[in-house]
Amino acid sequence: MGGRYIFAATKTFSFQSGLFAFRAYWLIMGRRFVSIWFYHLLADWQIIRRPELKTLPFIFVLADHGRMMVTAVSELAAKAGVVMGMPAADARAICPGLEVLDDKAGRAEKLLRGLGEWCIRYSPIVSIDSFSMDGLLVDVSGCTHLWDGERNYLIDINSRLKSKGYSVRCGIADTPGAAWAISRYGTRSQILPSGQSVSVLSELSPAALR
Repeated sequence: MGGRYIFAATKTFSFQSGLFAFRAYWLIMGRRFVSIWFYHLLADWQIIRRPELKTLPFIFVLADHGRMMVTAVSELAAKAGVVMGMPAADARAICPGLEVLDDKAGRAEKLLRGLGEWCIRYSPIVSIDSFSMDGLLVDVSGCTHLWDGERNYLIDINSRLKSKGYSVRCGIADTPGAAWAISRYGTRSQILPSGQSVSVLSELSPAALR
């Protein structure tokens, strides 16, 4: 799948039976993947812990070769022009009142791992997206019919994660790369119909290629 970790529940007989049906389904119908992009992962996590930050621009920083660099940006800081990878000094200069928080190496990965385990309710196969380390990849082959289709499946994922305090954007397609592209650069539907990856992706920004 292109993910760094795979999470799977394997302890119950009922799951094993379901997994057999799952494999049989995608062998017949083809595979489908969902990319879940947490576009303000660390900022959302911090706001969940400290709700007062919702009305303030803030960033996370880590030391890199003697300079403090921006590793995560809140929505308000992003609107002010602050971007990841920017020196913290530059971020302060363009965004007065910016709150600067210390990041910790591996924090985003730890958060994604916990969210990935939570997402097992949607599929037996979930992984951290190792390409961008800001989302999850879910093999949903044979799963979406349990939600009466892909549209309802994505609605449920979006609404549940939003209720937990996370801003997400999802995309579903035949391949992990296409799902990743739709979740981040798609301007129409979040659902890329089976067999249409090439035609739809050719209309997106070159940055959507991976």
